[in-house]
Amino acid sequence: GEIMRVANSPAMRPRSAIVSLQQAVSWLGVAEVRNIAMAVMLRGEVFVAPGHEPESEELWCEAWLAGLWAKEIARERRKQVESAFLAALMHRTGAALALKILSRYEVEQSTVMDARSFGDLIVEFEPPFGRLLMDSWNLPKDVQDGASDWRNYRESKHGDLAGTVHAAHLLATHTLHPQLLDEQVVMDSPVFEQLGVFPDDRRRMLEKRDTVRGLAGL
Repeated sequence: GEIMRVANSPAMRPRSAIVSLQQAVSWLGVAEVRNIAMAVMLRGEVFVAPGHEPESEELWCEAWLAGLWAKEIARERRKQVESAFLAALMHRTGAALALKILSRYEVEQSTVMDARSFGDLIVEFEPPFGRLLMDSWNLPKDVQDGASDWRNYRESKHGDLAGTVHAAHLLATHTLHPQLLDEQVVMDSPVFEQLGVFPDDRRRMLEKRDTVRGLAGL
């Protein structure tokens, strides 16, 4: 269903509607179908936290939009498109996994943690949980670093990929909450200078907001 939705989205569909899965796979290509399958699996397995559905959905939207934006950035720079997508898609999995485990603890203990303690624990466990998950899935080292080090991309061994994820996160946040993260703040972020994405290129990317939202199904 998700493959059919993406194939028929305004940004992807051909002149006539795609009506079969075989058509959709042929039109999108193996790499795009693999990306969609990975995203659907992640959402169903990791971004699920009973009792905390809004928070889990917010993390999922950040991850999915960041993955799509990372592809746009990587295409603009003509490098590491698939790695950029995967690293950005995975960049909130540690928080989602921590949220899932903590929500399970609340159910098992018949308790509700206070919001501050709950939030502090998610922040504390996000990096190691994300690393453990990606390592158990044998994801490439550069993808693991890019997904884990995005907040401190300048200090990462794979700073280029981590910087791409950082920029994608900014664009995803702006797409979700333009009233909280202004367009100019995104445009002026120093991460784009490090990536060599010039102001005109940034403006051109930001013009794709509606396209990216459509691909994300938002």
